Amino acid sequence: MDCHVTLDPQFGLAAFDFIVTWNAAPQCRAAALARTSSATPVRFDSRLITGTRVVLSGVDREAAAETVCGLIRQALEKRGIRQELELIQTDLPDGGQGIFVKAAGSGALER
Repeated sequence: MDCHVTLDPQFGLAAFDFIVTWNAAPQCRAAALARTSSATPVRFDSRLITGTRVVLSGVDREAAAETVCGLIRQALEKRGIRQELELIQTDLPDGGQGIFVKAAGSGALER
């Protein structure tokens, strides 16, 4: 299953930074592979990865959403984001899951 993670732009964190941090952490990488899209690029160029949307692919359907959310918090903390977070989960039409991550108490994210 894929989880589509949208990070609040207020974090100032590019998708590339989150992907590198997620995939470098053994516990996170064991849960899913972080990537930007379903297609693997032939040539990787970090300058092209500037958005705040990330896909976690290969998430076990039986894995608790709390586990995935906890790993997202852990990856963000490693990037220096230590504020209280609000994670909003939604089911996607393709059977995946959407997770919107924002600072607790901040305005709503666009969906």
